[in-house]
Amino acid sequence: MGAALELYGSLGVVAGFFQTAYLVAAFGLSGLLLTRGLRERELPPILLGLNLLLAMGLGYVLLSIGVVATELGDGTPPGWVAPLIAGGYATTTAGLIAALVFTYRVFRPGQPLALAFVSLASFGMCLGWVITGQSGGFTNPSFRGIGISLLLGSMLATNFWVASEPLAYYWRMRRRMRIGLAEPIVVERFLLWGAGSLARALMIILGPIAEYAIEYTDAAGGILLAQFVLVAASLLGLFTSVAYWLTFYPTEGYRSWVSRRFASVAAPVGEQDKRPDRHSA
Repeated sequence: MGAALELYGSLGVVAGFFQTAYLVAAFGLSGLLLTRGLRERELPPILLGLNLLLAMGLGYVLLSIGVVATELGDGTPPGWVAPLIAGGYATTTAGLIAALVFTYRVFRPGQPLALAFVSLASFGMCLGWVITGQSGGFTNPSFRGIGISLLLGSMLATNFWVASEPLAYYWRMRRRMRIGLAEPIVVERFLLWGAGSLARALMIILGPIAEYAIEYTDAAGGILLAQFVLVAASLLGLFTSVAYWLTFYPTEGYRSWVSRRFASVAAPVGEQDKRPDRHSA
């Protein structure tokens, strides 16, 4: 604990608060989605619940403990780091595979190219995990090497694809909203899901960037960089959890704010485009 306070200072307390909120939202939302999916026997909520539980929840917790234990060496029992890091990456991989399958079923069902991407990204994560383990990458965690590069690269590609599909749909739904064919809150949900997934993608690249950048800094700069990465990751995680929560359980206040925001461009749902027919004259 003393080493943690020395490294992160008061920013560690703030980041800890953000991370707690992030994890509460991740575990809470996963429980709601899994319960709904199992009760209604629907696969999409189950896939989303598994993604949140495994990738955002358990995977994040295991990796965070393993990384902090490696950096601080603060009384962690010998031999615990490798299982923590390996387990964190394994559960995160399982959660991201669930996200891939969900995105394929919802946005690109039956499309061969999308199915090929799901298969390739899933295989890349699994193969990267195996290579990293065989090369000792879990015992001495680092972002260098073929295995970890393949693992993180596949995770990054997964999150970008999971983000790009709802964001692309968001822009299509905005056009429909202008002629009364979509509710503003429905359009907003696509934006929230895409933005949250994009934030998760950014979280993946923080570690490698920090590891490479720290080589060109002194001890004081390294501490400052560690603090920045911790706070940035915590803020991105908090943003992701809030975005995902509002995607599925928007509050009345948020609904009202969205309606006011789109008031100037959204036509009432069900109302046809009332522009004069150019042939009517």
